[in-house]
Amino acid sequence: MTFARYFKLSSYGLIASGFLSLAATGALDRLSVILFTSVLAVSWFVDTERLRKGIPTRWLNGIALAYLPFFAADYKLLSRSFLISVLHMMLFMAALKLLTLSRNRDYALVYLLSFGQLLAASALTVNITFGACFLAFLFFGISTLI
Repeated sequence: MTFARYFKLSSYGLIASGFLSLAATGALDRLSVILFTSVLAVSWFVDTERLRKGIPTRWLNGIALAYLPFFAADYKLLSRSFLISVLHMMLFMAALKLLTLSRNRDYALVYLLSFGQLLAASALTVNITFGACFLAFLFFGISTLI
């Protein structure tokens, strides 16, 4: 196994364990879980660096800024919970970064978002599945950062 392949596998394990800890709480709706799982699977197979070069940076910034009105609508109309709205925004930002990974700082941002998901999951659950997800996060985190 090459280093690049191992790094990608370890990184996606870290991201998936952070998301799995959040999904196991039951706080997220099924649509959010299905959409982020699909983005995670698609980003594994797609050449994200070429996709990033094909999309201008202004467009990606515009997409991120366009989410802010949706965040307000999500808070007021859809989820009616500030925490769930913030979780949806974290998932959206992580999905956007996953589809456009090209530099090391992109990976660092996705790692921070997955750590935020783990922290949110720790506040939302007292289930034993969080312990398993936390151990997987620690394993992949150490493996990735080494």
